[in-house]
Amino acid sequence: MCPTNIFSNPPSFFLFSVSYLHHTLVVSSSGGAAKDQPSSMGRYYKIEGKLQNEQPVWKKEEGTTIRYIYFIEAINKWVVDTDLNEDESCLQGPSDDAYLKLKAIPRFGWKYSEGPGPWATDDTLTISENTVDLDTLNKGMASGKRIITY
Repeated sequence: MCPTNIFSNPPSFFLFSVSYLHHTLVVSSSGGAAKDQPSSMGRYYKIEGKLQNEQPVWKKEEGTTIRYIYFIEAINKWVVDTDLNEDESCLQGPSDDAYLKLKAIPRFGWKYSEGPGPWATDDTLTISENTVDLDTLNKGMASGKRIITY
């Protein structure tokens, strides 16, 4: 469970959020969101120079599936959506102005759509910064390729 005032303690805030500085974000779940919104799971890459409601946008493309992470000002929430029209979304983050002030996206507290009706909760649904596993890093180093993540 999250502390009631994570924003008064900046070091702990970063445990509960992801900075805008990251060029790659990962949406993951091992619960209901993974079952009902599998196309929303995966890696999203920042679209350089693209802003939606004065906030950065990330995009995922896998085959014919396209998803975006962006901020909808009218509802004061970060979302994962199939387009940038701001009408419906697949996933919604919690509403809190403090994330915007600190240029961050909520890591936890996301909900997902099961179809018509109320949003469903999935405590395993998270957004995190890109990480490289040790196998990938070792393969890259062994091949002489340079791997950069942030």
